[in-house]
Amino acid sequence: MVPLVLVAMLTLMPVKLEGLLAEYLTETYHWEDVQVRLVSVEGEVPSQNPEDIKVLKGPLGRAVFVLSYGDGTEVKVTSIVRAKVRVLVASKPIRKGQVLRPSMVAERLMDIQRVSSDMVTDLESIKAMRARYHIRAGTLLRMGMFEKEPEFKKGQKVTVLYQRGALRVTSAGVLREDAREGMVVEVMNLATKKVIKGLFRKGGIVDVTP
Repeated sequence: MVPLVLVAMLTLMPVKLEGLLAEYLTETYHWEDVQVRLVSVEGEVPSQNPEDIKVLKGPLGRAVFVLSYGDGTEVKVTSIVRAKVRVLVASKPIRKGQVLRPSMVAERLMDIQRVSSDMVTDLESIKAMRARYHIRAGTLLRMGMFEKEPEFKKGQKVTVLYQRGALRVTSAGVLREDAREGMVVEVMNLATKKVIKGLFRKGGIVDVTP
């Protein structure tokens, strides 16, 4: 017959390890609502807390950890891990071209295994960006829905640059569309009234060099 004290230890041990692993995962990965369950242990667990925890597999789903203790003991622990992270959703309709403000978004907890890399998890990553198209209220926000504000807007005057070898010719032009550095944009040369395409550069320069 198994002593009652040993039964109590076996019953309490997984609960202690569940809390320990949940705390470790929360602090290490900054997850929320971490759930650790179905803990199984290979070996005897010392009474003190481990000095180090390593992830052998996971850490989500069926995870395997190695707990290292000060006396040299190592214990392998297997468990099922689930966690959530905060994602952003539109709290109200966002119009095409509208610059995002904090009042337009709300947070929602989502199972991390359902979160894709393009989902917006913090407002800072899309700060001062504008919507590329109309976004309905309640929509999960993704990075591809937003773009940076243009450095120059349609109708603004720019410098049209043509250069070949030592030859460098500049003239005034007007943008036919919003522009950011690195974009290929249409510009009307005010001298010739022709619409041409060129590479928009910093400082309002459109390079039309072939």
